[in-house]
Amino acid sequence: MQDTPLKHRRHHQHEDPENPFSPTPNDKTMKPTTDQPRLLHPSLHNIPQALRFPMAGFINTMGFIISLSIGNKLLDGKFNASTIYSISSILYLPIGHAVTSLIVFGWPKPYLKNLLMNMPIGITGTGVGSFFTGLLVNYEFDLKVASFLSTLKLVTLELEEEIGQSYTNAAVVVITGIWGYVLSVMVNSKPKTSDKTHKKEL
Repeated sequence: MQDTPLKHRRHHQHEDPENPFSPTPNDKTMKPTTDQPRLLHPSLHNIPQALRFPMAGFINTMGFIISLSIGNKLLDGKFNASTIYSISSILYLPIGHAVTSLIVFGWPKPYLKNLLMNMPIGITGTGVGSFFTGLLVNYEFDLKVASFLSTLKLVTLELEEEIGQSYTNAAVVVITGIWGYVLSVMVNSKPKTSDKTHKKEL
């Protein structure tokens, strides 16, 4: 017994061509929608891009802080603070780009070309972060912040010695996060604008 077209459509109504884990429709007449970029999960399209960017930023911030803390433990005493920051930042660039692509802008095609386009953002961000890291360390930013918090009885004197460069790292992450946000929107939003213009011309 052959399936009717209605049954055939019902059979595929739950399949999402945007989801890479969903099965591919067998009906060649069905054209998957490719207008929306491929994100980590299709439900992310229900969240505005302006909110998805902070989500990706939070994940990247936590990931980079972990990467930086590992770098500080492994390289402390061998390199200065700005050099350790640069090494950790460069090693985290591909991971951060993948997270941002899957949550904010969509997985690019081709991926390597888009990664190379975004590399200057990460490299300049690394330079900015290294500069401010060295500046804040020389300024003894962590000690001054810890002393200020201790006067407010928010941090004990015992904890001041264990803080290390936590406040410096947090401040630099905020600065580079703003820097990366502005440049990422500029770089990754250009193709969308050109596509819309091309469609209007057609």
